[in-house]
Amino acid sequence: AVGAGRLNAERALSGPTSDQPTVDLGTFSYPQSGTAATTLTWTGDSTPATVNLDLDVTAVNHDGTAAPRGAVTLTANKVKVKRGSTAGTTLRIDRAALAGSPGYYLATVTARASGHKPVASTPISFYVEPRSFDLTVNTKPMAGTAEGSENYVGVLVTNLDDPLISAGGAFFEQGDSVTVRVAEGHYAITGGFSSYDPATEAQQGAYVGDTDVAINGDRTITLDPATARPVTAVIDGAPTTPLLTSFIYQQTTKNGQFWWNSVTGLGGGAKVSVAPLREPSIGSLRAYSAFFLQSPKGTANPYAYDLAHEYTDGVPADPTYRVSKAEQAKLARIDERFNQMDSPEMYTSLLRAMYAPDGIYLTQLRNFDLPTNRTAYLSPDYLYVDEAVYGGLPAQEQVRSYQAGSRESKVWARQPLHSDWVDGILNTGDVLPCATAPSRTRGNLHLDLVMLTDQHGRSDCLQGGGIGLNRKMSLYRDGKLVEERVASRADFTVPQQAADYRVTFDLDTSLILPISTKVNTSWTFRSAGPTGTESVPLPLLAVDYALPMDAGNHIVGGSGEFTIRQAQGVPAQKVTSFQVWTSTDDGKTWQVARATRHDDAYTVELPSPAAGQAVSLRVKADASGGSGIDQTIIRAYKAD
Repeated sequence: AVGAGRLNAERALSGPTSDQPTVDLGTFSYPQSGTAATTLTWTGDSTPATVNLDLDVTAVNHDGTAAPRGAVTLTANKVKVKRGSTAGTTLRIDRAALAGSPGYYLATVTARASGHKPVASTPISFYVEPRSFDLTVNTKPMAGTAEGSENYVGVLVTNLDDPLISAGGAFFEQGDSVTVRVAEGHYAITGGFSSYDPATEAQQGAYVGDTDVAINGDRTITLDPATARPVTAVIDGAPTTPLLTSFIYQQTTKNGQFWWNSVTGLGGGAKVSVAPLREPSIGSLRAYSAFFLQSPKGTANPYAYDLAHEYTDGVPADPTYRVSKAEQAKLARIDERFNQMDSPEMYTSLLRAMYAPDGIYLTQLRNFDLPTNRTAYLSPDYLYVDEAVYGGLPAQEQVRSYQAGSRESKVWARQPLHSDWVDGILNTGDVLPCATAPSRTRGNLHLDLVMLTDQHGRSDCLQGGGIGLNRKMSLYRDGKLVEERVASRADFTVPQQAADYRVTFDLDTSLILPISTKVNTSWTFRSAGPTGTESVPLPLLAVDYALPMDAGNHIVGGSGEFTIRQAQGVPAQKVTSFQVWTSTDDGKTWQVARATRHDDAYTVELPSPAAGQAVSLRVKADASGGSGIDQTIIRAYKAD
């Protein structure tokens, strides 16, 4: 029961007439048995001298089911309010009539003036407690934690039939206890234990509990981390050092509501343990372990394992994930190269976030200690978001998965940094990218440009701007300026009829960067708006630069490969022209570079600059459907 308390809900009521009354809710007392009552009082404070109100009440529980007839009533269904005086009615709640459907309720009292126009709608919430008991949860501290560690536990108690009847959590020091009042029924009672050592920044965790506990009287449960066993990944034939270990737990109730919790280990062996967790009799259980492992220090050919493992039929007594040779053959392989920008203090790091196939977040880790080359092995069919950061500039890929046994290469932080756009976004529910594909509807054109990226398909996540980055976007339609914006993301109102468009994007980074100090890009395309409420992608072109760079982004060869990319979801166009110019005096003069075509890629002969000399690039391409790109990058790279 909620007990007695002042609802304090005086409010002025809106309405079309001048004789609107004011509502004041009085004291709402709810006894442990019998009938609860609250008095609603209307004060006459306007003309005319008397206001007649018709009153009615409705009540529903938390899932929208109407309360039984007669369970919630008014003592008076009509009141007369005289100017300068008060009149009221009492709301009565029959506890016995609602005992069969306990939980939260909302009653709504509606007052209508003459003509049956509502002038007051007053909500009153109340709770009908079912047969309930005291549940005490004791905890024991984790063993083996460092002196001075910060040791906490998060306890979750959830009713498996309906979490809105009884559900909650508490966060406190390990070894303490908590007592909660819960309704009779089946419960999941679990605790996530965490220990953090400020001296070493190492973190370890344990997860214990019971996924299905019957509560039919006062009860005490003890959560003891000593019952948990280590969560580890063993790669047959490949020694590894764990950087991160996570255990992720999700459980659903009878009505499909779900909650989740996790514990993570970092540093010091990335220690995580979990006790056996059985499949509940109500709802479902999903549990995962996730790992970031790397080859031991000094390995000649560095490697890493980014693994996720789902436990089926509950969590077993031994939660070890053993990756056999046969299962290793099913892992996806990525040959990774990590360059360092040719700019002081721009060190490259990589963050890889992992999600279940339906988008449930598992874990993530940012790795700063990266070799130049590394082979990464990933669990197939899971979702990943890769994001490299070089000196504060992120390059985030779109959400994607990898097929079993697939193999590909990735190069990070390779110059030149240039402006671009992204597409091919995967619909993954809660996994949201930081950039969206340029598109249009019947009357709106949406542009979401990447200010600086190292490769097509990666976003810099800087749509809100950045210190020292000066930018301007301009949109032209049939040669006439539509609008200019100091932004990289914008929406423009345009007619549905087909037209030739040109988008220019000018970026100046010279205040903060010695490379790609000015990037000017012009995209041309022809577009018409779709019918109805559809949204369609824009037929934009992009250029990918694969220049012969060493790990420090200094040129080491005489030719590079330039590839034209086209938007997904639109008819492919034939590239009809491609030209490249180079400059060694920051764009004052330009020289034509020889280009040889191979499908939509071109081998381009590049100049051999003197030591320390910067080279600027200009690329221009056109396609058969009217799309084109013209991009200039001042100080794209320089010689060592």
